[in-house]
Amino acid sequence: MAPAKPSVDVVERREKRRISRRRIFLYFVLAFVFMRLSMVHQILEHLLHADTYLIYFVAIPALIGIPATGGFQRAFKYHSALYWTAFALWMIPTSVFSTWRGGSIALMIAYFRTEFLLLYAIGGLVTTWRECRWLMYTISGAALVNVISFFFLKELDENGRTSLTFGTVANSNDYCAHLLYVLPFLLWVILISKSNYLRTGGFLAIVLALFEILAAGSRGAMLGLATAIIVFTTTTTAKLRRTILFVTPVLGILVFALLPTSVRHRMFAFSADSSEMTPEALQSEQSREQVLRDSIAFTIQHPLLGLGPGQFSNVEGEQTTKAGNKLWIPAHNSFAQIASENGFPGLIFYLGGVLSSLFLLHKIDRSLVGKPGMKEPAAAVLCVRIGLISFCVAIFFVNFGYFFYLPAMAGIVIAIAASTKQLVAVATVQKRRGEPKVPPIRL
Repeated sequence: MAPAKPSVDVVERREKRRISRRRIFLYFVLAFVFMRLSMVHQILEHLLHADTYLIYFVAIPALIGIPATGGFQRAFKYHSALYWTAFALWMIPTSVFSTWRGGSIALMIAYFRTEFLLLYAIGGLVTTWRECRWLMYTISGAALVNVISFFFLKELDENGRTSLTFGTVANSNDYCAHLLYVLPFLLWVILISKSNYLRTGGFLAIVLALFEILAAGSRGAMLGLATAIIVFTTTTTAKLRRTILFVTPVLGILVFALLPTSVRHRMFAFSADSSEMTPEALQSEQSREQVLRDSIAFTIQHPLLGLGPGQFSNVEGEQTTKAGNKLWIPAHNSFAQIASENGFPGLIFYLGGVLSSLFLLHKIDRSLVGKPGMKEPAAAVLCVRIGLISFCVAIFFVNFGYFFYLPAMAGIVIAIAASTKQLVAVATVQKRRGEPKVPPIRL
């Protein structure tokens, strides 16, 4: 005799319990994302001179929630998750056959434990547009904390550039790349908010952040910032385009007028023949050119498995020491870093993760065209695209190859794709039936 099917009430109660359980884990994910991007735990450690271990209280439940709620299965529906998973798995053989196995294996384990899984935490647990809005507001809040904390905690180095002295982005170029990553989420709040106070506050925060980026004297960040403006201008509405074309030159003149002379000279000195090239900038340019050439040579010499994760600086140091240069430095280019240390397959998987996220954003954007009540999702697609492209330009000059940023961005794109799919389906049904439009927040 076949077992009786559960009643509708029983099924509904089970579904509510499942959603409630996932929501609990989701709160930990949001707290984890906020802490990683705002760097509150690192700021507290810097101020208190002691590790609070605060991040572990949110990270462990967030990561447990991935398999407990089916997060892996939901994320695996999208190509970007497959590419990033392939890259992470490819690090296993590249670490085993590394030029220094112990160092590479330690880096690989850290990548799995603290960086890579954020993709599934975000992409697997954020499933509705309401939850996606929570995620966007969480990251915008982290951006605001960054702007304020960097303003008060930054210091001037011997070249007049601003930088941090603590944390994972304790470098002028690194913390500028971090700001380029989070600022578009603050822009999203400005675009969708109906409060003039909130929009004005967000605009002032972005202006302050732009000054911080330029005051750091990072030429890579300046290129990333220019890319962000170009992407924003070419993909937004005509009204916003006119506003950007008017405001950008005015802000640019104002901000550059407030910068120290040494920083202005450094930012526009792109050639050794330039009269504004300082000795520090010249040395930086020469060393970057050297390691870029060597990273390409190492990739060609080790096309399959590379040197091993994290081993470029060791091999580069040994090679240049014999030549009398002694460059014990990393590649200063995230993509060259990945290629030289993981071979061409690793680079293909890495670029596949980035490009598949961009293609998915384009697909989402097309699905929203002509649908009612899609202002917020459309603005989210615009801002995430700006953040992803400008960040990729910025990390062309820093060593962010094994950080969480790009996998996490893939998770954000997956979350937007999953949530907007529901919105589009409901909007399509309503349009066919002639029902009144339901705002996305209610959906």
